[in-house]
Amino acid sequence: MNIFFLLSGLLLFLVSAAHAWWGEKNLFPAFFKESLPDGMKVSLYVPWHQSTFMLFTFGLFMIMASLQNSFFMVSYLVLTVITGNLIIFTLTCIVKKEQKVLADSVVQYVLFFLLILFIVLGISFD
Repeated sequence: MNIFFLLSGLLLFLVSAAHAWWGEKNLFPAFFKESLPDGMKVSLYVPWHQSTFMLFTFGLFMIMASLQNSFFMVSYLVLTVITGNLIIFTLTCIVKKEQKVLADSVVQYVLFFLLILFIVLGISFD
């Protein structure tokens, strides 16, 4: 068993649950009170939960990869998508001059760096 892939899968489950909960509790109640067109609200709400589903699914596949050695390509996919999303988030905050958002995201950065570390260690574990 690849313990690092297992840890990354469990961490992805945790992150997916936190992502869904935080969005529903902190973001969307105020968002749906705004006077935006209904189509725009849904077009932003759906991708949020698609991201939640992606995180959950990646967690499932990383756990499967921890139990079988035939899933290593999945680990590269997860690593690429997670790293890419982190880079896009960081660059967007920098370009849009949202330093407060960056500062408020320290916990997320720690979780995602741990996740990246677990995946890299899992890849080199074999």
